[in-house]
Amino acid sequence: DDAKSASSSYVDTLTGVEGTIGKVTEATNKLVAETSKEVAVLIAVTKARQKAHHIDRELKVERAKANREINDIRLQAEDREKFNATERIALLRKAQAIEEGITAKEIKSKKILIDAQKLEMQQGLNSIEDKDKLAEMQAELIDLDTKKLRSQRLLQTQITTAINQEKAEKEQAAADAQKIIDDEFDAKIKANDEWNKEQQRSRDANIAADKKAAEEKEKLELDLRNFKQDMAVQ
Repeated sequence: DDAKSASSSYVDTLTGVEGTIGKVTEATNKLVAETSKEVAVLIAVTKARQKAHHIDRELKVERAKANREINDIRLQAEDREKFNATERIALLRKAQAIEEGITAKEIKSKKILIDAQKLEMQQGLNSIEDKDKLAEMQAELIDLDTKKLRSQRLLQTQITTAINQEKAEKEQAAADAQKIIDDEFDAKIKANDEWNKEQQRSRDANIAADKKAAEEKEKLELDLRNFKQDMAVQ
């Protein structure tokens, strides 16, 4: 609009409406300045779009590779037979870092395009198509942010599950280890009790044997005395 106004003023001056050399010079300078500004903006917009398109081309291949790697890592993280909880948590965090890295690049590229579109639209009247194009890109940016959050939530849920499992496994391992200790202690107590009982049975048997031997000795001595008495009477 400013360039158009300057151009109109310039034409008016040349056709004698303004009628002074000074104003001709002023109008000419204004037209040149505004034209130079528009050209500079156009160059900036073009370079920004070229940069974004270059990033997008590289991201197509990078995103495909990232998706494949993330899926492979998630499959590994589901293998509880091959990987323990700590290893699966490390795998999931690796997948999360890859997803966040590629999504950040996609968001950066989209923001560059949005800024370029806004800059271009600031230069003059905008058509419905221009406004629709900007709205579409802004919606795509929101979708990328939403996708990023969903992916983070999913991976974090998997990580939390693995952490809880790791905690449960450690608690179970500690309980199993304590049970082994308790069982060994109980076995020792039981063995000691059996030994004490055996010792008591042995002592009881010895006492009984000693008592029987004493009784038999006493009986023999009594029989011997009686025998001697009988012999003395005869």
